[in-house]
Amino acid sequence: IDGKRSLAEILLHAHATEFVALRFLHQLMRGGLIAVGEAPAAPAAPPKTAPGPALGVPARISDALEKLAGGDPESALETLSAAYRDHPGEPSLRALIGKAEAACREAALRVVGPTKVPYVAVPAQHRSREGLSPLECYLLTVVDGKNDVRSILWVAPLRELDVLRGLKRLHERGVVQFR
Repeated sequence: IDGKRSLAEILLHAHATEFVALRFLHQLMRGGLIAVGEAPAAPAAPPKTAPGPALGVPARISDALEKLAGGDPESALETLSAAYRDHPGEPSLRALIGKAEAACREAALRVVGPTKVPYVAVPAQHRSREGLSPLECYLLTVVDGKNDVRSILWVAPLRELDVLRGLKRLHERGVVQFR
């Protein structure tokens, strides 16, 4: 807890379940040892170009299937995840999310092999935290140039797919390279 990290970042670094970490933070706050600060103002959202109709589940499924067939499992997974948030428990969405996650894992493993050793290619002073998710910021703390991807998967308190996708995104931005 350094006054700069968001709650999401603190939870990633806690290496504990969300419940345990939040209970501990709550105890610290009740004891007066920490205080909750204000979040920085979020940038204004860009104006919507046209208020078109929201896509229903069948349209989103069709869109996601096109993206999967077109070799873009990341976009397909985002579309399906958004649809699932709007319609939790939809069995067809759950099955397709599993398919999209498998395709994302396969695509990530082509770049981020389990025996490859990631290293940070951009020094911290030349890298902006803007545009990096809390997950990606956390991954940068465990990438040391010595441990391979398999080791990172063992120590990271995250799903395998999330770690692989995060490392792949960092590699695509040139922040992380592999040996």
